[in-house]
Amino acid sequence: MVSKILGGKGKLIVTGLPHGLLEEEIKVLIEEHGELKCFDMPKDPITALTRGYAVFDYISKTSMASVLKQSNFRVSGVIA
Repeated sequence: MVSKILGGKGKLIVTGLPHGLLEEEIKVLIEEHGELKCFDMPKDPITALTRGYAVFDYISKTSMASVLKQSNFRVSGVIA
């Protein structure tokens, strides 16, 4: 699920991602809506697996509106 981060100055967050998902797998889907200004997919320092969410921002506000209209993504067989 994609939503705005309150106080995040236009940043968005997608949650419910499978742990261990590769950055490239979600970036491909997110970039379908426009060029990214920034992208971060935090990893657990002990396991090195992703934590199940990604934070990102688009260069264009129309890209942000486009991705927010999409309620969720299908990634590795999981709906996020």
